[in-house]
Amino acid sequence: MFVGDIGNEVTDEHLTRAFSKYPSFQKAKVVRDKKSNKTKGFGFVSFKDPNDFIKAMREMNGRFL
Repeated sequence: MFVGDIGNEVTDEHLTRAFSKYPSFQKAKVVRDKKSNKTKGFGFVSFKDPNDFIKAMREMNGRFL
């Protein structure tokens, strides 16, 4: 799942905490610039079960972490 509009203070752990409530959550990754280590403003979250992906999309869309 693409997660956008991420601030520089958001870490992989923040995403993990936000999405780990879904049973098939696998991992979360904030994409960062290699030189500055600042976020590029987006990240990704993966799930094993497509139903958890759909549920997370519906419940988390537009929410602040």
